[in-house]
Amino acid sequence: MHYNSLDGLRGLAALTVAISHFSNATGMFGGLLGHGAGQVGVMLFFVLSGFLMGHLYLAEQFSRRTVSQFVRRRVARVFPLYLFVVFVSFVAPHGFHLHPVTLDNVVEHLLFWRGSGVLWTIPVEVQFYAVFPLIWFLWRKSSAVAWASVVCAVCAIAWLGFPRTPALAQGFSFFAIGLCVSRLNVLIVADRSIFFELIFVFFLLLYVILLPQIKAGIGLPSVGILGLPLYMFSLGVLLFATIRSRIAKLVFGNIASRALGKISYSMYLVHSPVLVWILADQVIPKNIGALLIFFLISVVGLSTVTYWCIELPLRNWISGRATSPSPAPASV
Repeated sequence: MHYNSLDGLRGLAALTVAISHFSNATGMFGGLLGHGAGQVGVMLFFVLSGFLMGHLYLAEQFSRRTVSQFVRRRVARVFPLYLFVVFVSFVAPHGFHLHPVTLDNVVEHLLFWRGSGVLWTIPVEVQFYAVFPLIWFLWRKSSAVAWASVVCAVCAIAWLGFPRTPALAQGFSFFAIGLCVSRLNVLIVADRSIFFELIFVFFLLLYVILLPQIKAGIGLPSVGILGLPLYMFSLGVLLFATIRSRIAKLVFGNIASRALGKISYSMYLVHSPVLVWILADQVIPKNIGALLIFFLISVVGLSTVTYWCIELPLRNWISGRATSPSPAPASV
């Protein structure tokens, strides 16, 4: 079953990242929407990705055929555009201000071990895909206790923050929340009710309140995003409520929101260079007008072109497009 409202929720996550970076670069609204807000958007991506992997695959039998299909879909969805962006960033002259891919770190990028700038999330995503078959195997072939033990062990590594751990450690706890929501969604079969409408509205507002600068402005304690249970809980509940709420279907399931979610991966990868180019032109004031220009160029313009001309054709070619569309990755 495909949830249209989740497409729009992914678009919200992408917009959060893009506007956060714009706020950081310009100081718009005193940086109210920046300084860590992008991390909240990325964590929402990770929760979404964990949910979609659990929703699509944990109910399927674990076999060579299903795992092969999983790998091909994931490679088709994530690798082509990312590798294209890494290559262009590496060979482009320094003055083009693309992503910080250099001779010192290009191998880490190509091996999906660690990324620089906004590219840091893609290795996290791919490393989750690499360990997901183990989770899948334990879920189908072993006991839920064994599966939960693996999840807890990796979450512990993420929270302890061991130096130079794999990039996945930065986000695995959020993927795990998404996986749990996917199972909770199966167990709770109640029809939509006013309860889910209220929960959705409350946690959507909480999403905004928990943006770090807004949270600090109203006197809530300032703590790290990656290890804070409040963020994991609130994003997980927002995701679950989005699935069940009629209001969420109106907010995130409309044509515009779904279109934004569709190009969110392209937008995530191209918005940073666009921001640099726009702000390098001193003629453009660093205000709402610049934000509008940034949105029109990076979202309506370049992201759409990138999606239709690079991302989608290469995905279809690799996957063979004999199967139903796979979901967008979290890090978009």
